[in-house]
Amino acid sequence: MKLNQFFISLFFFIIFFVNTPTVLADVSNTINTDILSNSLGCSGTQSGNFRGYQYLGQGLSGNLSQVDIKLLTPLPTYYGKAATMAIYESDTYLDNYSDIIISNLVWQQSVPNYVGISGYDGVVSFNNPNLGGTYQFLPNKNYYLVPLFFTFDGGGICQSSYFYGSSDSNSFPTGEFYIDLYVKDIYFNLKGLSYSSTTPPVLVGNSNVLFIPGFEGSRLYKPTSVVGNGTNQLWEPNKNADVDLLHFLDNNGQKIDPSIYTGDIIKEVNIIGTNIYKSFSDMMDGLVVQGQINDWQAHAYDWRDSVTSIVNNGTQYLDEVITLESRLRDLALTSDSGKVTVIAHSNGGLVAKALIKKLQDATNQKLWDSPSKEPTFEDILKQYAAYYQGLKSDKQKEELSIFFWDQ
Repeated sequence: MKLNQFFISLFFFIIFFVNTPTVLADVSNTINTDILSNSLGCSGTQSGNFRGYQYLGQGLSGNLSQVDIKLLTPLPTYYGKAATMAIYESDTYLDNYSDIIISNLVWQQSVPNYVGISGYDGVVSFNNPNLGGTYQFLPNKNYYLVPLFFTFDGGGICQSSYFYGSSDSNSFPTGEFYIDLYVKDIYFNLKGLSYSSTTPPVLVGNSNVLFIPGFEGSRLYKPTSVVGNGTNQLWEPNKNADVDLLHFLDNNGQKIDPSIYTGDIIKEVNIIGTNIYKSFSDMMDGLVVQGQINDWQAHAYDWRDSVTSIVNNGTQYLDEVITLESRLRDLALTSDSGKVTVIAHSNGGLVAKALIKKLQDATNQKLWDSPSKEPTFEDILKQYAAYYQGLKSDKQKEELSIFFWDQ
């Protein structure tokens, strides 16, 4: 089998994290509230200087009667720290604080109806709005929860306060808290609001792409103090000794050499320059340059390892272990659609399916977006047959048949 036949059997999988909406009497994120945020900025003016916000997503409906958040303002008490609350609305998704606070203000509890939070530890309720007491939330709009903090101390002593919240940005599935180093979803409860059962998608656009290469499609390296820059590339090999060093497990099933790591996919074969993933990588780079997608990443891995180990234990790179799940979630954060398209080749298809199963088992959700069902072997055979019939030369058909059944 030739390495340049790798592209012949690309298998495509599309994943997205289904945010299944739930109809509630109140919309809340009151779980996993076990960590504290950075200190909340404030000033002597009523506008404060805090710039954080909790994105609430779309699908909200009802009449908001009360907003609860959870705060800690430890002693000692100075001249008084106060909090106010605002909710903004937009037709399209906004991704920065400056745009949000000039959008449509639909609900607000501010001066003189502020809430004192000096020496406070617990849930703070805002139930006396100056604005929006009768406003009806609309499912097709985007909403943003924006708290503000200030102090009555004329000397500008800003007593420290902290949000309670979760380090998991998916704790509240439809939105996320922005600005804080630790808390990615704050504790909150919106009384009187619910989510519709047909929440429209928040983000539109093309998905970022995660590429998982096939068997022997990632380079493997071994640290050394002898060769060049301290690294010996074992795969692709340039001598028999390199191959000898790739023996994977001892008689006890343990890795013989745990120092071997990966770092990149094979775009071109060394020396002879045969195209493996170069044309594909160039195409993906072009999509980023053209603005068709925001990002794409290839996840090189140690193809000697088992599929389950690759998914569950991550892959050793030079200075760190990187998991497929973390790479997938990183790509989702900057994706215009909020989803990630996973393109997997050969053995990478098995890795992708194992990753999907792991995520589905953890979330108890179906993560396939397209195709509508998980591809069976029969589906793959149909794709193969259609591709085979489209080939023009007998030589191409012969090489494809040898490659396919070799898998």
